[in-house]
Amino acid sequence: MVSLRNFVLILLTLSCYELSFETPVLDLGQTVLAVMAMVLGFAVMTKTIAFRTFVGRQQSWGDADKEITGVQPTSGGQSLALLSYAFSQQRLRIERWWCAALPLTLVGTSWCAWAKSFERLGSPQSLCLLTCYLPTLLLWLFVEQIHAQVDEMCQPNGGQPWIKHWRLRIRLGEIAGLLTCLLPVLMLSSMSELSDLVAWSLGISSSLARALGGGLLLCTLFLVFPSLLTTWSGGQPLPEQVQQRIESIAKRTGTSGFQAVLIPSQGRWAGAAIVGWFPGFRRLWIGDALMEQLTSRQLDMVVLHELAHIRRLHFIWRALPVIWAMGTGAIIWLAGYQLDLVQHWSLKLACGLSASLILLIGLSSMARRCELDADRVACDLARKSVDWSASQSPAEVLGSALGQLLGESASQVSTWLHPSLNARLANLSVWRCSP
Repeated sequence: MVSLRNFVLILLTLSCYELSFETPVLDLGQTVLAVMAMVLGFAVMTKTIAFRTFVGRQQSWGDADKEITGVQPTSGGQSLALLSYAFSQQRLRIERWWCAALPLTLVGTSWCAWAKSFERLGSPQSLCLLTCYLPTLLLWLFVEQIHAQVDEMCQPNGGQPWIKHWRLRIRLGEIAGLLTCLLPVLMLSSMSELSDLVAWSLGISSSLARALGGGLLLCTLFLVFPSLLTTWSGGQPLPEQVQQRIESIAKRTGTSGFQAVLIPSQGRWAGAAIVGWFPGFRRLWIGDALMEQLTSRQLDMVVLHELAHIRRLHFIWRALPVIWAMGTGAIIWLAGYQLDLVQHWSLKLACGLSASLILLIGLSSMARRCELDADRVACDLARKSVDWSASQSPAEVLGSALGQLLGESASQVSTWLHPSLNARLANLSVWRCSP
């Protein structure tokens, strides 16, 4: 659920907050009107594009649509499915345009400057930071509403009202991803202020209180977050037969300390994921669309892929870029301190830009490596955990599952956190050739 766009939006908003003017250029009323005009302008643009996509695609139905999916549509249902796909592609462009327009929205309208002014007057920093994210959250609500209306129109022979699609999209869409990234930022900001208050009350070092408070908060966040996110996503118990099959595989591989749950998405999410860091608090998410599309053997390999992430401690490897980014930022900050540039905007820009680049590139590279490693380890685990591995190659079954899930032309290319389908199939072919 954590897309590159949401991650970039988090970093952009933090950078705008740090680099914004100390004194607002516009008064508060003008600032609010300017920001609302930007948000509503993008919402109207999204609505217009949705209408033009719907009308234009119906008029130009034919060979161009055949190229999108590789099949010639023969029914109204297939036609409507392509309409929904076409709008999804247009929506991605709108979200990229918002990323480009965000600095103007937050800095040019004095929105962040007013937030910093309220912080200087004694308002909690976490609340001021949340205020900076309100324009994006509000726009995402509008966009999800418009997309839900498209979903309703794209259902053949009627279907659920758009309000139900909207609730589902809020639960599993871009807003959930943005809040997933935003929650740690706000909690750490809150703990910093709370630690200063505790330090003042007890008469101890503020730095010590921040260190202890930050460590306590991170541990609490790691323990509670999987449960909170699963509840937000509507997690439900798996069918008994599937639950027993997963428990049998986990027992044979010696992997424990997780709870498997079903994520209902009305067929939208065909995926699986390990959510959580510590045994006993982890959740194994299984999408309902995944169970509908895959055979029992293919589902076994997807589960083994997720268990491989646990056994290989990939959550630690994926945290290394965060440590590298923080270390790089600290080194640049110390160098600026020696040069007496602590308050200069250039030091803040250098720290933020270098840390952000390392974070984005490092997370992408490490995540892709972990995915390829999990594919290979899953095949090794299958040899001792599933009975059918003696008659059929686990790599072949996993490859067919990946082809089933990522076979559409739009899903074959690499993404921010996942390698391409061709890269994963080539990786599995190497495993099949190994002794």
